[in-house]
Amino acid sequence: MGKSCKSIARELFDCLEGTECVKSGGKIKECMKTVEGNDQCGALRRGYFECKRGGLDMRYRIRGPKSY
Repeated sequence: MGKSCKSIARELFDCLEGTECVKSGGKIKECMKTVEGNDQCGALRRGYFECKRGGLDMRYRIRGPKSY
């Protein structure tokens, strides 16, 4: 994992630990799939995805995120 994504990954992990899915004994990976896009964990999940994508896609690394 790139150093630039570690902070957002830690925030996402901490957010997921507080969800009912994890508290009831679910695994983090399974619970991440059930997170909706509207809440805080969903926004962190999307941000983590964009961060990881930025490190892989050369066009995205040069141009940055689309602003339209």
